[in-house]
Amino acid sequence: MTYGRWGRRDLRPPLGLSELASGLHINRWGSVHRLWRHGTRAAALIARRRNQGPLRHEGLEQCDRQASRLSGRGHQWPVVTSLHGRRGESPPGCMAGARVNSKPSPTAGTQRAQHRRRLSADDLDARDIPGRRFGGGVNEGALFQILDPLDPVQYRDWVGVWSHTAHREPQSHPSYGMALSPASDRFLGAVAVLSNGSAILPFAVRTVPIGSAAVRDAITPYGYGGAYVDGSVDAEWFWHQWDRWALTSDICGITIRSHLFDDEVLPATGQKVTPLQNIVVDLTQDEERIWDNFEGRVRTDIRRGLKLGVSVAADEKCDGLDEFHRLYLETMASKGADAFYMFSKSSLETLVTSMGGRIALFHAYVDDRLVASEMQLMGTKNAYYFLSGSTDEGRRARANPVMKHEVMRWLKSKGLSRYVLGGGMQAGDSLFRYKRAYSPQGVANFNVCFHESQPGVASNLTRQREVEQPGWRPAQGYVPSYRAPGAEGGGE
Repeated sequence: MTYGRWGRRDLRPPLGLSELASGLHINRWGSVHRLWRHGTRAAALIARRRNQGPLRHEGLEQCDRQASRLSGRGHQWPVVTSLHGRRGESPPGCMAGARVNSKPSPTAGTQRAQHRRRLSADDLDARDIPGRRFGGGVNEGALFQILDPLDPVQYRDWVGVWSHTAHREPQSHPSYGMALSPASDRFLGAVAVLSNGSAILPFAVRTVPIGSAAVRDAITPYGYGGAYVDGSVDAEWFWHQWDRWALTSDICGITIRSHLFDDEVLPATGQKVTPLQNIVVDLTQDEERIWDNFEGRVRTDIRRGLKLGVSVAADEKCDGLDEFHRLYLETMASKGADAFYMFSKSSLETLVTSMGGRIALFHAYVDDRLVASEMQLMGTKNAYYFLSGSTDEGRRARANPVMKHEVMRWLKSKGLSRYVLGGGMQAGDSLFRYKRAYSPQGVANFNVCFHESQPGVASNLTRQREVEQPGWRPAQGYVPSYRAPGAEGGGE
């Protein structure tokens, strides 16, 4: 592991994806791009599209405080350029933005002479203009950029675009991925802004532990993901931009834990599997219909809990985060949960601080004793059951069914349309059946897609793992196959 000129770990050794794919060698620092801090530009484009006045970022003060805390961790930010046209270099895997359809610079020849082994942004634009290649000018003036939220400016740009999307999905906010991505992964975001739309793809970059070549892949954060779209964005154009960046960063593809609602994300090409089903409650129904849709045992548990004195309180400001976190950790420990799910208090505080108004806690009490607690994530349309904890007393008193019913009523009163309960750990397990009892008709497929940026690399990695681990064969229904657990009877 080495450290580059930006003070970051250099995750890209000289050989990697390009050699596996075609034998082509890409120089260590990749391309020299013209970078754009597009927060102001993005806001202007979106405002013009919606005929709004000057835009104000939701939660901007909280974002600034979060960015200030992050900037104190000793990171040295890469040299970037602004809308005023100053140039800078981008380390591989960091910012790789380019303005689409810009005019070739009159000094491009001089720049190429000075950087004979590098490409300039002008070279990229002159060689491959997506607006011409896809849709004959549909993407005129489009901005596509890879943002690193550890940079306060880029964090603010990302939040600026997110704040003006219609649905404001919590999983597309930068703080969500920062809080929930493993420390070993590098969390980034691909953000595209056009005159009539925008798209946000949060992802984490991981090293592929197969062979000696430095190959990496990407994955969307825990929960649901994909390229969240607002307005009109051409999917083929977006994924073309992603693939160009992935090539220069030795990233062979991205695993997408797909968002449940296809009309809210850009479609991605690639191998797709449906390992699980999830449960969604339709909150547009009246309360009586929602109640009638519960299975009989759920209604019985709610009545019993109310008779035993269970009361529920909404905590919109998350003042009870300390008590919730303690109860959550105790519950996870009692179930023997993996260390990944033992989220730290600081991670949850980051979410609450940066996404104020999009997170709410609910607490259930019996005789003023806290017996159960839940955390909900909210966009403007969809709400998500996120984390929960309960005591033995709470489970005996049926506090969880009472609380879920109250959560649904509260979300409906706030104008939310759907409440996503999620699914189980395995297909058809007891956890899935428990959630299905709240909405037997609300079953939705949870898909996982592997979008391969460099065809052939994934299959080569699978074959290489078979050689390195004799007896291992990839389990069926798992993507990408080279990361699959061993099939029954095979090695891991």
